[in-house]
Amino acid sequence: MTTSTIDPHPSTQVMSTDALRAASQTRRRLMRNALWGVGSIALGAVLWQGAVWLGVLPARYFPGVPDLVRAWVELFGDETFWMALGNTLLTTFLGLALAAVFAIPLGILIGRSVYLFHSTQFVLEFFRPIPVVALIPLVVLIMGIGVDAKTFLAALAAFFPLVVQTTYGSRSVDPVALDTAATYGFGPFRRLFGVLLPAASPYIMTGVRISAAVCLLVSVATEIIVGSPGLGQSILIAENSNALDVMYALIAMTGFLGIGLNGLVVAVESRTVRWAREGGAS
Repeated sequence: MTTSTIDPHPSTQVMSTDALRAASQTRRRLMRNALWGVGSIALGAVLWQGAVWLGVLPARYFPGVPDLVRAWVELFGDETFWMALGNTLLTTFLGLALAAVFAIPLGILIGRSVYLFHSTQFVLEFFRPIPVVALIPLVVLIMGIGVDAKTFLAALAAFFPLVVQTTYGSRSVDPVALDTAATYGFGPFRRLFGVLLPAASPYIMTGVRISAAVCLLVSVATEIIVGSPGLGQSILIAENSNALDVMYALIAMTGFLGIGLNGLVVAVESRTVRWAREGGAS
């Protein structure tokens, strides 16, 4: 007589299969994106080198691809480059963190209050288009050219995208969900962290992704204009010393840094708001 064995936890096997399938899809997507990226870089290098050979790009101002690759590789052995990279990253992350500390709570308050929302719209729409670079002379006059000034400018640039996204994210929360949570005895803080923030998190993470790129842009621009330590200052020094291959290598490095920063935010977003993407796909 044979007896059949029944798995007491069939749901565990289903979850494990779904997790493996999702991990496989993620690996394939990353591999596909990497191949597209490498292909784009290779195509750009071929077009650049061809334009230099044909004289479309003057060799005096546009070094060939071999010179650019050599200068880019040599950066990794340059201690000055790593110090500049550290200064730029420090400013970027500090500015983003400072903006988040103020923008997210303020955006929640504005989004959940009809009076605040309508009374602040003109102010936000007025200041949002003003380029932060235009405020550099004023900030430098008051705060100097140190890390404090760069961090303040980066935070100011990141503040408006983040507060706007948080505002509309908090306004998108279904009032029925909040009322239901209140009916079940959820206090204000539990409703905030258990209902409102999770529901608004897709908007907030989009604001973080935009603000991270803006922080990096403003940090490098401030370093170029003011001459404060960082990748921007290194680019300016290379340009003034006519080391154009190093200058282009540093510019390319800022681009790769932006890709890495965006990838980091997307990775965090995929873990925190995966449910939103899955719900939208279903």
